[in-house]
Amino acid sequence: MTIRSIDWARDGAGILNLDTSYRTDRIYAVRSGPLGIWLVEQILGQPVLNHYDASGFEQDCARADHALVFESANGAICGFATVRLERWNRSAMLSAIFVAPSFRGTGIGRVLLGEINRLLQATPARCLRAETQNTNYPAIGFYRALGFSLCGLDWDLYDPDTAGTETALIFTRPVVRKNAG
Repeated sequence: MTIRSIDWARDGAGILNLDTSYRTDRIYAVRSGPLGIWLVEQILGQPVLNHYDASGFEQDCARADHALVFESANGAICGFATVRLERWNRSAMLSAIFVAPSFRGTGIGRVLLGEINRLLQATPARCLRAETQNTNYPAIGFYRALGFSLCGLDWDLYDPDTAGTETALIFTRPVVRKNAG
């Protein structure tokens, strides 16, 4: 297996054909009060299957400061990730990370984020942010397991005509720097 920079001419078809779906039997319902917002785990009556629209992947890869692909020994695309630097506040935004369903749970997502962190060490970025829907229970668990903390939400990020009532959850974690010793 190989992790390398994305070459859209070489990798585009594989990225566009990547299964971006996720299945979940639970979500985090967003609740709010006068001075607080909290998430409540909610078990669904039956599992739901959601998927991401791949139509923006090429543009996302083109705009990324770092775009990585994880390729199997036989050349199949197992996953990819993109990150954009936000120089004005010295942060980085994980704009995409996807792993093929047959490779989820094998550590590919962790390896992609590790390589992104390594690349960010050469930049002024102080933190890495990620965004996902309150309905993407698997992604929330992934981010939390890798040291991300919930730092905010956006009720209006998604178009209600296509995303229903989903709420964007924003996570962050510090860029881990090499020990200077």
